[in-house]
Amino acid sequence: MYPFGPGLDYVRNGWYAAGWSGDFGEALLTRTFLDEPVVLYRTSAGEAVALADRCAHRAYPLSLGTRLGDTVRCGYHGFTYDGHGRCVAIPSQQHVPAAYGVRRYPTLERGGVVWIWMGEPNAADEAALPDLHELGLTDPNFHVDVGGVNTWRNRYQLINENLLDLSHIEFLHLGTIGTPNVAASPVVTTVHPHMIEATRTIHGDQATPLHKRALGIDGSMDRTTRSLFFPPGAHVTQVLMVAPGSNARFGQPGYFGEFKQAHLITPSTAIETYYFWSIARTSHKDAQTSAFMLDAFRTVFAQDGVALEAQERSLQRDPHFHELSCKADEAALKARRLLADAMTAENTVPRPLHAVSASSSRRPQ
Repeated sequence: MYPFGPGLDYVRNGWYAAGWSGDFGEALLTRTFLDEPVVLYRTSAGEAVALADRCAHRAYPLSLGTRLGDTVRCGYHGFTYDGHGRCVAIPSQQHVPAAYGVRRYPTLERGGVVWIWMGEPNAADEAALPDLHELGLTDPNFHVDVGGVNTWRNRYQLINENLLDLSHIEFLHLGTIGTPNVAASPVVTTVHPHMIEATRTIHGDQATPLHKRALGIDGSMDRTTRSLFFPPGAHVTQVLMVAPGSNARFGQPGYFGEFKQAHLITPSTAIETYYFWSIARTSHKDAQTSAFMLDAFRTVFAQDGVALEAQERSLQRDPHFHELSCKADEAALKARRLLADAMTAENTVPRPLHAVSASSSRRPQ
């Protein structure tokens, strides 16, 4: 399916966001990742659990069952599963065959996010997590506000490419974060071993009302934006704002501040995607500014959602659409190739990685 070739749908051997840490509690939560329904909860020991949301007996969703301590009892015939996916009770008989169970997906809880590995369990490797410091989730200089999750009716790659070509903010987000100088500013694209980076600097850019309210900027600024993509589904948009010509960095004269917007993209189905997002900043860390920033970026991301869902409807009307590309698409096209290569590799030779222990998914102390 567009924009990938036949037989290429998802990268499975990689970490995706299953939810923010606060999403996981005693209640059973169900989400669909990469076309697979998953039931999510947190054990009494604080461990984030992800099980296939389908009883092994007659495929009834476990999320419609009952939480009993750290186990889940199916609401249809009472088959009960522990946090490892093992069936531990069958009400209609005493003996439970050792082979009875449901799939348990590897999880890790890092940076306020519960990450899930949908591919080969023995291939799950913590080293494959995106750079949490770069995402702004663990950088001590930044105050983080969790925005939540949006669910959009569009294929996931449209979001990846939207985030890697920010020339659209001049038009789609004019009046919020967009200014008339964005699209014409040159972009430098760099492919790193585990990341794609697109950077542009707008010299003498005018501060928008958002920048004035959030950072106190009144007048012009030099604005450098770095768009980083960590396959298969994590992005950060880092925006550095300084006095014109100053080249200032954190703590130096002329430094106005920085934003880091984490965008965690998890495919649900072929035409539906979870978009987890947060906003981090280096200054004006008060609660009032947090409320303003969250409200402002809800508006910005809602504009993205409207545009992406409109794209999806257009693509479904004409699945043989032949696109045109331009220079600003370089980073997006490189991301396509990277994901397509990973999907092709998964279909041929599995990656040899180290396994993750079950305790790795416990909430950090």
